[in-house]
Amino acid sequence: MCGLLFQMAATRQIGINGFGRIGRLVLRIATARDDIDVVAVNDPFIDAKYMAYMLKYDSTHGVFTGTINVIDDSTSKINGKQIKVESKRNPEEIPWGYHGAEYVVESSGVFTTLDKASAHLKAGAKKVVILAPSADAPMFVVGVNEKSYKSNMDVVDDTSNEEAIEINMLRRSIANQMERDYNMPEIQ
Repeated sequence: MCGLLFQMAATRQIGINGFGRIGRLVLRIATARDDIDVVAVNDPFIDAKYMAYMLKYDSTHGVFTGTINVIDDSTSKINGKQIKVESKRNPEEIPWGYHGAEYVVESSGVFTTLDKASAHLKAGAKKVVILAPSADAPMFVVGVNEKSYKSNMDVVDDTSNEEAIEINMLRRSIANQMERDYNMPEIQ
């Protein structure tokens, strides 16, 4: 999940829109890495205190073992790194640029089309990675087609698509079997 984002650049300043199961998982992964800084999280239904609670006592991913400090209603420190917490419903109002978020992980499940996800660009993000199925954003699956990503693509879908991975593995397996079955050694 989010593999394309983690392969894009050497250092990343990211924002997360939506702090449900996927948003929390992205934050956990990012806090375990030195090359990624989550600078802001937006969810219209939470403040910093509730974000800390959801991260610490996650019923899906288990108890978070890192350090969590709530500074105020809109600021937390996770493993010593400051994260601003926004509660905006409209992505154009989230100050991604002000917070320095170059990449936004769209994990709310709401802004999944190119048009809707592009609102994050208007708010200052340079790239948006949608982590839910999108009707029209280019979709990438690491291990299948990530090499076709072009740097001028501002909004992409990096949905963890297990079927695509399984289909690709099956295709490779069949191709390998056919090569073994029909690749006769040369007669000397």
